[in-house]
Amino acid sequence: MLHSAQDVGGEHFRDLVEFPALDSDGEEEDFGQEIAMAEEEPAAMAIAEAGTGPVPDRWVNAGIAHDDYLDFVRAGRSPHPPATEPS
Repeated sequence: MLHSAQDVGGEHFRDLVEFPALDSDGEEEDFGQEIAMAEEEPAAMAIAEAGTGPVPDRWVNAGIAHDDYLDFVRAGRSPHPPATEPS
């Protein structure tokens, strides 16, 4: 699943699961775009990388993403990704 959410968090609110969806009417609790289903993790990662254009070494699980988001907030929320990353 690909989830696109509004950046409404901060240092004391970083539960990414609670951020509102960018493409939702606000009434749905579950959101996201199904990219594909795969039996094995390597296949799932390959499909996700080919279909969404992420930076391969920037994948994290949901538990780590919250900590990474806090680092992002504390660093000043760079308004533009580095030139090597998709916008």
